[in-house]
Amino acid sequence: MPQSPKRLLVVEDDPDLRQLVLYTFEDEGYEVSTAANGLEALEKIEICSPDVILLDINMPLMDGATLAAELKRHPLTKTVPLVAISAAANLRSHAEMPVEGWIVKPFDMTQLLTVIDILAERQRNLRRILHAD
Repeated sequence: MPQSPKRLLVVEDDPDLRQLVLYTFEDEGYEVSTAANGLEALEKIEICSPDVILLDINMPLMDGATLAAELKRHPLTKTVPLVAISAAANLRSHAEMPVEGWIVKPFDMTQLLTVIDILAERQRNLRRILHAD
């Protein structure tokens, strides 16, 4: 039985970067959903059921730190790995964010693919274990 594609939610307010990540991960076989801010991401969570969430820190309406805290409280996403992307200058002020990893902008797409792929596979294995009969 073929395995379903890995699912990624990209939360990024820069439309060009959002599209670049979308196309890159779709080319790798991912099912990708996108959101331009934290509020939009929260609306899409139940629909897309992501294996990993990639989130920008500085966004309008709801920033990445607030979104990360909300996602860790949400029953559907509390165990979903979060990867934050931001300029290096922002990392110190958000060091306590509940994320599994940080990617500094500008980033190497190969590095991003590797990190997301490892976390997505880990999450899928965890779901299989938890939902095994």
